[in-house]
Amino acid sequence: MFVIDTQKKVIKEVDYNPARKREFSNVLFNNLCQNTDGMMLFGTSQGLCYLEPDNLLYKIYNLTDIVNAKIANESINAFAESTDKTWWLGTWTRRLIHYDPSNGAYQTFQLPPDYSTNHKYIHAICDTKKTVYIATYTGIFLLNKQTSRLSELVVPDKINFDSVYIVSILLDNNTLWVRTNVAMVFAYHIPSRKWEEFFLPSYLPSNFYTTRMFLGLDNHGIVWANLYPKGLAKFSKREKRFIQQKTPVNEEFEKWMFQFSADSTNSFWYPTMGYGLIKYDTEKGTIQNWRESDGLVFDHCMAACPDKFGNIWVGSYHKFSIFNPSKNYFQNFRVPYNEESTSYRNYMFPLRNQHILAIQKNILIEFIPENISNNASNKNTLLIGSIQLADTTFLVSSQLKNIHLGVDGNNFSINYAVFSPTQEQYRYYYQLEGFDDKWIDAGSKTVANYTKIPGGNYTFRVKAIVGNKEIVSHDFPIHVATHFYKTLWFLGIILLIIATIVYLVYRYRVKQSNEVHRLQAQTSRLEKDKTEIQYQNLINHLNPHFLFNSLTSLNSLILTEPKQASRFLQKLSLIYRYILQNKEKESVTLEHEINFVKNYIALQQSRFEEGLSISIDIPKEYMSSGIVPVTLQNLFENAIKHNTIEDEKPLVISVYIEDEYLIVENNIQRKAYVETSNKQGLESLKKLYYYLTSEPFQIIETHQLFKVKVPLL
Repeated sequence: MFVIDTQKKVIKEVDYNPARKREFSNVLFNNLCQNTDGMMLFGTSQGLCYLEPDNLLYKIYNLTDIVNAKIANESINAFAESTDKTWWLGTWTRRLIHYDPSNGAYQTFQLPPDYSTNHKYIHAICDTKKTVYIATYTGIFLLNKQTSRLSELVVPDKINFDSVYIVSILLDNNTLWVRTNVAMVFAYHIPSRKWEEFFLPSYLPSNFYTTRMFLGLDNHGIVWANLYPKGLAKFSKREKRFIQQKTPVNEEFEKWMFQFSADSTNSFWYPTMGYGLIKYDTEKGTIQNWRESDGLVFDHCMAACPDKFGNIWVGSYHKFSIFNPSKNYFQNFRVPYNEESTSYRNYMFPLRNQHILAIQKNILIEFIPENISNNASNKNTLLIGSIQLADTTFLVSSQLKNIHLGVDGNNFSINYAVFSPTQEQYRYYYQLEGFDDKWIDAGSKTVANYTKIPGGNYTFRVKAIVGNKEIVSHDFPIHVATHFYKTLWFLGIILLIIATIVYLVYRYRVKQSNEVHRLQAQTSRLEKDKTEIQYQNLINHLNPHFLFNSLTSLNSLILTEPKQASRFLQKLSLIYRYILQNKEKESVTLEHEINFVKNYIALQQSRFEEGLSISIDIPKEYMSSGIVPVTLQNLFENAIKHNTIEDEKPLVISVYIEDEYLIVENNIQRKAYVETSNKQGLESLKKLYYYLTSEPFQIIETHQLFKVKVPLL
């Protein structure tokens, strides 16, 4: 961008240096206009930008070439201004820089010893007419302005730099106050070169962080010191001692305070790292606290400085707030230099020209308070910018005060924002009256999206809130046309037709349901009868075959082992007695069934001997469960019938419980031919269990195993 002076006929380029990260370095703009008040507005690729050439907020002093930024953590940490308006700057590497802001001239002095990593950097500077006092943790140095010679001030023996070291110095007329990391404060009387020792009324913890110990001077010339966690103490010149002042600031707040500044009313302003901005009224003894939720730019504050107008400037790295206490109003902005980094800390100092100097690593920013408009809050306007449809955008202006959308325009987005020369973090709320029951919290979003809005009349409004300030937009009426088939009379006819159809369908379904229930009941009875007949046939089919095999075995035992034949006959009679006793029952207990089947197992093992192995492992708690009578005998008989049984290759049958099922499992040694098998036994048993329980009767067969899962009743 260029500025043309039409009188002098001079073309001058606006300062542009990409290395400095200026605002225009990465922004394309193709529109420019200037308001009657001098503000220039730019339409850019990143939004609307503004510039007030005659009311610049700050001046930049880039000391990158003076302060070597290549050194790790190198930064400016201390400042003092001379009566000739030149500046004294102290760095992390123990360099003292005398800088003239009017012409950029500078002179550098290196403090002995050379810089090391033991935190011996310059942390405070005090200027007098003839001497500059420079404080480090391990000593105080003097620079003679006339001879430019550095020397070291002899400090009291109690400051031994092993456990007691210097954390702050303060110049009060002809007295240099020295704060240590313990409860000792020393006063050096410059004319007499004598030291006095004072004790703070509260002992500070040994692990107290050094940057949190400070001295301060109020508007009445009284020296103050913090007593974490016991509040503050002020020095009484009459009593020659520090007197503790109780403050209502809690311990957590005080933990993160490390400096304060007094305003024109002698109230103290504290920046805190994590707890925002705090004001301590020295007259009333009260505190107030402001946080991000109140409009502060950042809770992590590191510098605060009042200006001549009563505003409080707060620094948080590259973010700044200007707070107007009388209006409880924050103006926030950023500078394009040195963003958040642990390698530097903000410092702010009042200048003799009533400007404010902010130190950011190797950048000095001179803020100009008189160029800040305290009425900016009155200029901020919440605008509804546009309404976007799928293929059309309507720009809202003084000519477009409401809008009528067609039946297809029921999906739209509304854009809004606060037009403000500051960067407050507004929280937006919007409502489409007639559609939204309450305000919608949009956070920082500046667009409201609506889909499938019914036809009708609506009113859109939006409000923005920052701190205790609220800005409300004007109402914007929106009409959405309605399809004829969505009108009330049309919907009434449709509802009547639907109600009639539903009634007729309901009557038909009731009739059909009754018929289905009748048929289902009849089917259930038929199925039960059929299953019982099938099961009875199964028993009748089983008995002759089993009886034949049993009698054959009994015959052979009579001739060879009469006693065993007698026992065999007894067990056989028990089996048939069990069948006769339970043939009319639907179920018996599992314990009853197992006791019965043991007789059957004994008969079969006397027949097959080592060729048949049957194991039963049933937990005691399942013995009372129900089972269809003769189920186990049928399953054992089925396994014996379809598999070969040899001493070398025994048939192994296992009975156990798994997932509430009775499992009967055998290895497969399939016979090539099975006599008297109609393959209906298991199917009949399966149908019977289908009638008795909703759990399925399952037959699972693999290459090695044949498994039947019987549901317990």
